[in-house]
Amino acid sequence: MKEKVEELNKLYKNLSSITPDKLDNLITQSIQTFEKIVSKIQSGSEEEKKEAVQFAEQLRDSLEGQANQALSNLKMNPEEIEKFTESMENFSENEWDTLSRAKKDIKEYQEELIKKGVIKEKDLQPVENRKKKKTRPIWVAG
Repeated sequence: MKEKVEELNKLYKNLSSITPDKLDNLITQSIQTFEKIVSKIQSGSEEEKKEAVQFAEQLRDSLEGQANQALSNLKMNPEEIEKFTESMENFSENEWDTLSRAKKDIKEYQEELIKKGVIKEKDLQPVENRKKKKTRPIWVAG
């Protein structure tokens, strides 16, 4: 599993050079690797679970770093990117087909993880949309 994670990390670090036809492969490899990680977390030994969580965190950090870099380079926020990717007019037919398949694959995988109880639906919301816990003011007697 370590080799798969390292291979994915290399791919994630070169996202700017990925072509639409390579995107399918990247998503397939990502999903397969995440499935292995989930399997280890669910049924592995304590050591395997710990290692799997570390791999998942590495991949998450790598993806977040790439996403933040891409947003910075494009000078767009996540909402603008989402709106841009919803319009077929912004892509060639091949790019649109690839993007549509990628969105579908990711959504199906997320739904599968929710059914398995690995994640909760609220975990898929953007951070800024999650409800913050209400905190009570701390009163200091004086």
